[in-house]
Amino acid sequence: MRQMTWLMVVTVILVSAAGCTGSGTDQAVVATPAASAAAVAKVGEPATAAVHPCAMLANASVTLAVPGAQAGLPADEDAAVGISGCRWPVGAGVVTLQVFDAGPGSVENELRAASLEVVELKRPDAASLVRIESLTGIGDKAGAYVERIDSKRGIRKSGAALMVQNGNRRAILRIPQLADGDRALALASMKKLGTEIASAL
Repeated sequence: MRQMTWLMVVTVILVSAAGCTGSGTDQAVVATPAASAAAVAKVGEPATAAVHPCAMLANASVTLAVPGAQAGLPADEDAAVGISGCRWPVGAGVVTLQVFDAGPGSVENELRAASLEVVELKRPDAASLVRIESLTGIGDKAGAYVERIDSKRGIRKSGAALMVQNGNRRAILRIPQLADGDRALALASMKKLGTEIASAL
């Protein structure tokens, strides 16, 4: 199956969203980077991470960022299409880390595609609502976003995510619990976690 660029993914999502009807709470299904990677990977291709995502972040590091987080558990439902994962339960929520082969590409564009899961997709400016921050000194390239729910701005739910790339390996950490705190502190915390991830990626 031919590889699809994230720009195409974003375009398809926005075009689909523009034609949605129904209540304001109805949302189109969003293709996140890991899900899109699964869509273009060869069926039966095993996950290739040299280090499992659960070993990329120490449980203590996750707990420091999100108090109450439990020990990481493998989340390899998509291993057959090259995506390995880990989840750290936190109360009714979860922190997740997914790792996959992605090849060269724009981390910013792919992180923006991931950010569509927290915005009002019916807005014509949906693709630009989330503030993407570039994080230097982490792997080959890294970026993050932290957004608190804000209906006036088109943010339908709080979310925070970090993406790190080393070579052709990419990791995405979703840690929404940080979104409801101070944004600067959240980004600083994510930078520490990103440095830890990059060292094992």
